[in-house]
Amino acid sequence: MQKIHRARLRNAVLGALFGAVALGMTADATPLWTTFGAPDSIGMFPLTITAHNLIAGYYYDSNGIKHGFLRTPDGTVTAFDAPGAANGTVVTGANTAGDITGSFLDYSVGNTSFVRKADGSFETFQYQSLPTYATAINARGAVIGYTFVGVTYRAILRRANGKYIALLPGVNAVPTAVNKDGVIAGLTIGSGQHVFVRAVTGDVTTFDVTGATAYAFVFINAGGEVAGTYVDASNNYHGFVREPDGTLTTFDATGAGTGQSQGTFAESIDDHGNIVGCVTDSASATHGFVREVSGAMHTIDMPGAPFTCVLAISAAGRLVGRQGAGGFVALPRVWQPR
Repeated sequence: MQKIHRARLRNAVLGALFGAVALGMTADATPLWTTFGAPDSIGMFPLTITAHNLIAGYYYDSNGIKHGFLRTPDGTVTAFDAPGAANGTVVTGANTAGDITGSFLDYSVGNTSFVRKADGSFETFQYQSLPTYATAINARGAVIGYTFVGVTYRAILRRANGKYIALLPGVNAVPTAVNKDGVIAGLTIGSGQHVFVRAVTGDVTTFDVTGATAYAFVFINAGGEVAGTYVDASNNYHGFVREPDGTLTTFDATGAGTGQSQGTFAESIDDHGNIVGCVTDSASATHGFVREVSGAMHTIDMPGAPFTCVLAISAAGRLVGRQGAGGFVALPRVWQPR
């Protein structure tokens, strides 16, 4: 079975961080950077920020166990595990309503997915009593994910009412992103990886980036732009974005290294077409980046951090990501013109 590359998991877990720290100030004394962690955390992965500035993701505790977390705009970090989780909880997405999705291992039935509602209640589910891995949730509460039939990935959609749809029947595929209208992007797997886009009508389009040998997760915004990361024959990483009309653009962040496992890792695209991610330079140091829809690049380095990796961007341009062992929130002014 081919491995699905996960750029989000490539950085080593470093040190430990507790509480929150503000760095830098705007003219009205608002901190430009705010760091945060969770008790006993040795590695935070804040994967998403909503329009209401709710941040969701997961973290590793000192025993290497993953737990979900939600950070509210007042800075409160709530850790959680899905009911029945035997060995931790992995969060993979959240929506504007504050619903969070992910998966966990239940020893009695195997891998199970969940939706944690904004009120803190849980729904857990499996597709046809098979191991089920949720990968994203949209504004309407639809969850995408995959299961296994033998050694074959099967892409699924679970509507908010609990009804399931097999997305690409007979195709070895993993869906990784869904927009508010229900357009889905992901990867097909088999004789090589390919990117697919499934319209709300069920029509599926596949495409490839010239020179790609594999892909990381891909993302989609409200307008249907697809962004992601591809790997070339030298095991170097690059970003790409594909417009709904099929126009495809590849890019490298400023300072991207050209060696093995170096380069540009796209992590998210907002509804304006801005792309954020991480870039590993020739010295294997990691920085964040923002690529504007115009193509303009901004390097993001949190002052004093051992590394910076931007994982998501809000509708207003706030950045969230990893720095050392903790998470951070940065105001738009760290990359937008004053």
